[in-house]
Amino acid sequence: MGCGPKRRHHKPDKRHSKPSGPIMPRTPVILQSEPSECGLACLSMIFASFGRAVSLADLRRATPTSFRGTTLRQMMAIATDHGLECEPYRLELEHLKSIRLPAVLHWDMRHFVVLVRASRRYAWIHDPAIGERRVPWAVISDHFTGFVMLVRPSPHFEPAAAKAGRTGSEFNVATLLTRTLTMQGGIPLLIGLSLVLQLLTLGLPLFSQVLIDDVILRGRHDLVASMFVVFAIVAVMSLLTMAARGLFSVSLGTTASLDLMNWIVYRLLRLPTTFFEERSTGDILTRLSPLRQIQRTLTDNVVTSLSEGLMSVVLLVIMALYDLWSTVIVVAVVAAKLILVRIIGRRMKILTNEASVAASAESSLLLEAIRNIVPLRIFGLESMVHARWGRRVFDSMHAGERAAMGNLALMVSTEALTLVQTAAVLALGVQSVDDKTMSVGMLVAYMAFMGQLTGKVSKLESAIVDLTTTAAHVGRVAEFVAEPLTAGNMAGAAGAAHRPGKTEGQIGLTLDRCSFRYAPHLPWLFQDISLEIQPGETVGIVGSSGAGKTTLLNLLLGLRAPTAGEIRLDRDRITPTTRHLMPHRMAVVMQGETPFAGTILDNISLFEDEPDLPRVHWAASMAALDDDIRNMQMRYDTLVGEAGVGLSAGQRQRLLIARCLYQMPQILILDEATSNLDPQTEAKIVDNIASLHMTTVIVAHREAALRRAAQVYQLTGGRLNRVR
Repeated sequence: MGCGPKRRHHKPDKRHSKPSGPIMPRTPVILQSEPSECGLACLSMIFASFGRAVSLADLRRATPTSFRGTTLRQMMAIATDHGLECEPYRLELEHLKSIRLPAVLHWDMRHFVVLVRASRRYAWIHDPAIGERRVPWAVISDHFTGFVMLVRPSPHFEPAAAKAGRTGSEFNVATLLTRTLTMQGGIPLLIGLSLVLQLLTLGLPLFSQVLIDDVILRGRHDLVASMFVVFAIVAVMSLLTMAARGLFSVSLGTTASLDLMNWIVYRLLRLPTTFFEERSTGDILTRLSPLRQIQRTLTDNVVTSLSEGLMSVVLLVIMALYDLWSTVIVVAVVAAKLILVRIIGRRMKILTNEASVAASAESSLLLEAIRNIVPLRIFGLESMVHARWGRRVFDSMHAGERAAMGNLALMVSTEALTLVQTAAVLALGVQSVDDKTMSVGMLVAYMAFMGQLTGKVSKLESAIVDLTTTAAHVGRVAEFVAEPLTAGNMAGAAGAAHRPGKTEGQIGLTLDRCSFRYAPHLPWLFQDISLEIQPGETVGIVGSSGAGKTTLLNLLLGLRAPTAGEIRLDRDRITPTTRHLMPHRMAVVMQGETPFAGTILDNISLFEDEPDLPRVHWAASMAALDDDIRNMQMRYDTLVGEAGVGLSAGQRQRLLIARCLYQMPQILILDEATSNLDPQTEAKIVDNIASLHMTTVIVAHREAALRRAAQVYQLTGGRLNRVR
């Protein structure tokens, strides 16, 4: 997302015309994770085209974006920092055919793409939202806004390889295939059973050959009984092997899928909170939805590719022993089919990405509508939202339809090749029978072997297409693996085991000359602020909306690191990498936070297996919630719906406060935690918390929430000033 530059030129100078030197590395396709990251994805592609591997994950960490995205000016600053020379231009469409490529184009007023190649009729662009596209110039004119960023290496530019373990590129189909192949005892046994089954099926053409040549044509009726006994034995063995392979395949696929899902979700739940702030819930869910099938598809395709591939070679050898020239025709047709699969498969991958992006937009819109169903109903927006959703569903279905058309084209093309192959082989076979170089039984056996080979090649084609489309899904999941886990993220499960039963002494909190901004190219949110909170003291923070109060609390909690300065809990420095060393020493109610789905008891005790019931009742009483709960039919076993459905807004806030108090933290942080309460209840809770003499930080707009605060500070203009 972004806007065009203010500077305009109608024609680029000679420095940015097409180069005549050596060919540069091919520009890769790098897909964005969110619409706001299209600019960073384009820069990652540009850097790679000049030989410097800078992953999207690296750019994201160095220059984090918000939902507002990155402007062209900011992109130029980032590119310059990496040694590129950039110039923004306002160009007419015809000038794009003569500029130096790759170049960044401003697209649809809110998007960026990379132009990598241009011909008289078409332009090839790498769209971070979809992938590689060949677009006619007439279509380009409907999307290109006229703004372009031309780039070239500066004299000081040096190519550089990607840092190992930082890009997340190690998570791809090849990695998952290797992971699948190394599953202890699983894949080898499955391949072995498949090969046994394939070898048993080789007996059928031979059975047909003997039956025709010896029994029917030569009258060897004495062989009939023994032949059918052998046929029955082979058939029973085939059925048993097929059943064993099927059962084992289902078991192995389920185990492998569960293993992959556990691994991805384990990492997802331990990613930094900033990861979720920059992404929509619908997009995350859409990326995760194919996980159930990814590993199962890979498991099945590994077995299919290896077993069918080996047996295809065996069949070709056998067929060559029957008739060499017919086999040459078969090999040529198989090669043509695989080339078709490769060509169409690339298109299928692009369409799969398009469908996934459209499905993500559809899911995000529907989730947003469900979350805001009340204002949607009050303002009468049902028809508008339904129309928007319909357009996004159409985009998703249209991409799926085009993928289906690609599959149909592949099926028709391969079937046509199969018919040509069959006709040619039959013609040669009849000629061979006339020449007495092949018997009728041999021709029937050859055709049966060819039919088996056709079936195996068809399975290989399907496996290749499945792997290609799976690669698109894996690429969208790879971001969960690419994002590094800090020590604090990794220790989440270990820290959960610590549940202090009482406050372990009072501690203080110190901000020492802290400054923060979201990225180097963005303005400072606040600078050089200091604050000393004594053990057991209550401090209030006020400020206008957007002043940075919630961001400041995120720094105090160790969810973000200050750009400069440090925050200390007594002598311990708080950062995202050290907060795991202080489990449950801090508790917080954040603005807009909602309870979990479960019972009231579950929410207060945070789903402990054996909650301390007296402490649960005490925490609820301190939060002025105990009387409300006792008036409910199920009391503490009352079910709470998703996002606190079933409770009033005030009850939800008091439940969250009770949850914090149950933990008996040393530091309590409240961000507008009593904004939905009546004055009497709010005063009671404030007094109850003050009686605990725990270190407390309260962010509020209402004076009643701050009346027990020893100090009150105002955050304004990037400064923290004491007002009381």
